[in-house]
Amino acid sequence: RLVWWGRRAKDESIIGEEDAIRGLGGDVRYFQVDITDRSQVEAGYVQIQELGWGLQGIIDSALVLRDRSVA
Repeated sequence: RLVWWGRRAKDESIIGEEDAIRGLGGDVRYFQVDITDRSQVEAGYVQIQELGWGLQGIIDSALVLRDRSVA
């Protein structure tokens, strides 16, 4: 199970990624949440609770890559 938060609105790209995860047997939900906004994070946590999934861990991978090496 994966709860995926992102700043952008859910679009075809995100739907495609969700479908790929489901195709591998996973369960995923995308929610538009800006983690720099405490009220959005709190609302997002309520959404997780409403799913009944619980919270096991957090991976923060915020990144802007402009077609160049990270190094």
